[in-house]
Amino acid sequence: MFDVWDEPEYDEDDSEDENAWDEDSEMSHRDSTRALIHFMMQKATGKTFILQMEDPRTSYETNANYSLYPRYSQPCYGELRKYSMTHPSECTQPDNEKPSDLYWPFPDGKPVGLGLPFWQFAKDCKSLGAPHWGYEYSVTLSEDTDTFIKEFFTDDSPWRDGFGGLQNVEFYMHDPYFHRDATGKANSPLWKSDTQRIGGIVLKSCKIDPTVTVQMMWFIRDILQSKQHLWSYHQARAAGLSVKEACAYMMCSQLGSVGYHYTGSFSARRFFDVMPNDLTGGTLEDRYDYNRTDIAELWCNNFYEGDGVNYHDFFNKAKSDDPNEYRQAQRAFREMYDQEPLPIMKKWEVQKYQEAA
Repeated sequence: MFDVWDEPEYDEDDSEDENAWDEDSEMSHRDSTRALIHFMMQKATGKTFILQMEDPRTSYETNANYSLYPRYSQPCYGELRKYSMTHPSECTQPDNEKPSDLYWPFPDGKPVGLGLPFWQFAKDCKSLGAPHWGYEYSVTLSEDTDTFIKEFFTDDSPWRDGFGGLQNVEFYMHDPYFHRDATGKANSPLWKSDTQRIGGIVLKSCKIDPTVTVQMMWFIRDILQSKQHLWSYHQARAAGLSVKEACAYMMCSQLGSVGYHYTGSFSARRFFDVMPNDLTGGTLEDRYDYNRTDIAELWCNNFYEGDGVNYHDFFNKAKSDDPNEYRQAQRAFREMYDQEPLPIMKKWEVQKYQEAA
């Protein structure tokens, strides 16, 4: 299901010293605390994340302590960052106003791990009328959801900066189907299954760009919560589109009107070359805040010399050449890529992508 961690090995001379601490025990403590995230992700509802923080009063050289901060049933991922009204001297995006429906401030300490469940998005929900007010729902994880997630989380993913590469990911496994009544009690005989499916990820490090992370989670949510969207993704793949092309098609043609998280101005070069605009300026580990205001500009082509390139112009042109909508999108993306000028990158972006290469 997920990585298994060995018990720490203590030196024989330190066995009687209750304060003894070595590198092996330190890493085991950090990893075993992170293992609890897998357990806590079983109860995910709505937008959920679980932060693993290193206590600010300790360090790696001492007996470091780790705490978990679960955030269940959130209206958004807004509590995954600081705000000027809660952290006036530390907020790195002071122009982003704090939504009124967020209540828990970002915790103190160094972010060192992050749990991001998404199994709860793949559900059918039915409202119950009187006298049983509430909701009845079933969750279905399938081979189709597994395939999408496995294709999404690769080292070539456009959202790679949001999860730190595949080596930084532990997959959380969840039962593929269950049914709950309005009280939350499982009443289906299929509550437990021998075949589990990918239901989330746990990041072993927070050396990630949180703006990319947040858009990534909204994208996954928008695919999994709609059977039509999941079907369209797989139809695009069956039509010969690459994973990147299928994701770009979903974002530009299917999800563009879903929310404020996606761009209306799309750069094929930034997306296919995995060069998202750096809207954050640092990593979550260093307590940088994700950019709520400009998150839709992640793949924007406004930072180019000359005029921008509009995806829909190319898509409409391709319609006359091929009746298949997916291949129309594929042709549009490839022509966009060929005709776009190179992006103008900021100095720290150039250095980041040179190091990655």
